[in-house]
Amino acid sequence: MRVTRLSGVNVIDKNIIIYGYLNIDRRKREICRDILMMGFNGEYTPVIINHVMYEVLYELRYTYKLDEDTLETILGGIIFSEKWMKIDYRVSTIEKAREIQGMYGVSTSTAIILATMDEYNLKKIITDRGEFLVYPGVEVINPFTEVE
Repeated sequence: MRVTRLSGVNVIDKNIIIYGYLNIDRRKREICRDILMMGFNGEYTPVIINHVMYEVLYELRYTYKLDEDTLETILGGIIFSEKWMKIDYRVSTIEKAREIQGMYGVSTSTAIILATMDEYNLKKIITDRGEFLVYPGVEVINPFTEVE
């Protein structure tokens, strides 16, 4: 099972990282681990937005109760990898996110990700969250429907 549309620069949503590291669903874990490894191996450029990094940290710590060493292994691997592009946002990004939220009815989190993508001219996101589909100009790659 391999997602074949991964090339260039792709924003990684939190669910891909969480499924890739936790054994919640065996099929999803295999697919997401493959996506993450392709990024670590330089087959495409994975992008992590600091907002997504926070969401991953929060969910792994408080929902899945992972210990600090495991969190350090997971997040440190991404943070210190030269293959991953790490980006953040500014106050103006939050203003744009509020506009996006009002126009498209998406969650605050999704609006922040979309506004950050706009700011950095990023067009592709790997996620299974359908909320991203409503925003024009963003290509959503759902790895669970696009595997070969």
